[in-house]
Amino acid sequence: MKKLLLLITVFLSLETFSQDYNPNLYYRKLSYKIDKPIDAYLFGNNVRIRNEPSTTSSELTKLPINSKITILEKTELTYSINGFNANWVKISYNGLEGYILDNFISLASEINEHSSLLISLKRKKGGTYVVLRYYDFATKEFNESEYRIKHGNVSFSFCENINLKNIDHVFKVDYHSEACGMEGGKDLIFIQESNIIETIQLSEASDSGVVWIKQDIEFPNAKNKLDNKTIIFHEESGELIDGSSNWYEKKITERRHRLINNIFTPELKSKL
Repeated sequence: MKKLLLLITVFLSLETFSQDYNPNLYYRKLSYKIDKPIDAYLFGNNVRIRNEPSTTSSELTKLPINSKITILEKTELTYSINGFNANWVKISYNGLEGYILDNFISLASEINEHSSLLISLKRKKGGTYVVLRYYDFATKEFNESEYRIKHGNVSFSFCENINLKNIDHVFKVDYHSEACGMEGGKDLIFIQESNIIETIQLSEASDSGVVWIKQDIEFPNAKNKLDNKTIIFHEESGELIDGSSNWYEKKITERRHRLINNIFTPELKSKL
């Protein structure tokens, strides 16, 4: 059984004021308000809990990765780390209250019987990356992977009830295309134990309803009766031919792909 925890339903907004890398010129805004205590998990390891919201404040204790905490309060005080301005938040852990940077808190978490998948972000010269940490309960160790995202107008979630053999997690990056020039769609990241074994990039775009394309993946379920190694790729594309007569033409594509040796066959390319 899996337990899913999203830090509010995270919405990330990145704004760039210069093409040259400078951590002070980027910031992260998480759309959350602390109206009531919120449970979350630590992404960071050996995280220092401070008496006050400052790196010079006295250390109360250190907490390991995957520790379950409660966020009590979000301050306006920030500190630059991994290319973002992280907010100091007040947290509680087993009755102890103190402050940490929210960059050390997992943006989203999925927990199953033997592992936990924790999510954070990093900004560096090559772009913005989702950082995934796979924490093994038995060994109490973690492995880390990075995945570059196309732009920062995104939200994160996990695909539930995927029913695929040997796949522990499917992490989803949704790209929002409200801003001019930003590409929509989503990336699906397939994780087996600590490894990213496959990624699928799906497009979604529309030009005022005149032309459009939308792609999606269907996982095995009781209705489609797929086996536990098969997915279905769906694509709908179309265009408006004549608005006065409400004449549209559209094309529907459907393909089945099997997971063989950790690769979907036929290959699901980044641009389908």
